[in-house]
Amino acid sequence: MENNLTMQELLEMQEQELSKINVGEEITGKVAQVNHDGLVLKLSIGFDGVIPASELNLKKGEDIAELYKIDQDVTGIITNISYKDATIKISRLKLEQQIDLKEIIEALEEHKIINVHAYKALERGLYVRYKSYTMFMPISQIDTKFVKDTNEYVGLDLDCYVKEVNPRKNRIIVSHREVAQEILDEERKEKREKFKAEREAERAKIKAERAKMKAEKEALFASLEAGEKRTGKVTNIMPYGAFIDLGGIEGLAHINSLSWTRV
Repeated sequence: MENNLTMQELLEMQEQELSKINVGEEITGKVAQVNHDGLVLKLSIGFDGVIPASELNLKKGEDIAELYKIDQDVTGIITNISYKDATIKISRLKLEQQIDLKEIIEALEEHKIINVHAYKALERGLYVRYKSYTMFMPISQIDTKFVKDTNEYVGLDLDCYVKEVNPRKNRIIVSHREVAQEILDEERKEKREKFKAEREAERAKIKAERAKMKAEKEALFASLEAGEKRTGKVTNIMPYGAFIDLGGIEGLAHINSLSWTRV
């Protein structure tokens, strides 16, 4: 029956089918062709979908043929519908950007750290990447120390806080300085706590030694008896006699008790 349809009727049917989908919607298709300039998808609605290489969000050095295979399911966002040649342009990049933007906004709202890659230096800051997004890090937000040359940070992966998100202006600002300051503050706190713990341990040690010495003196003192013989060491000599250490307790030998003869 379809063979009897006129060209006009076929075009109207085609337009009717294409009108069921809209730009901005998600759509999934199977890879029918893999080319150096993009992918061709076979869509369930009976039309072809095209994803240009620029819309695949390929990283530097990645090969389309290595990432995508025939009959593989690929999902993207519809960016254009051509009624003339019945093709639908799709962007994998836009879909990933939608997902990544949600993560970025969540990081801003919940004050979460994200890891970015610095890839381009400017006099006033750095361009950094987080997944499918390019962000800007002002020079004042790069580090806790004064940054003289931003080129020193190119190629580094940096933990950051998201400071501003403005999708309309395609503006996302991040700060590594805040993360670095938190790490610095934590290190200082740990050092203070370590020093405090060491000082308290030293005080406890001294206190314990003093208590031990006191106990030993008390035990020695309790063991002394009048009339018994003890050996000691002279520690000090005064005009009125000599002080003698008996092993922790000093006793005074009066000058009259030092000798039978005059001293």
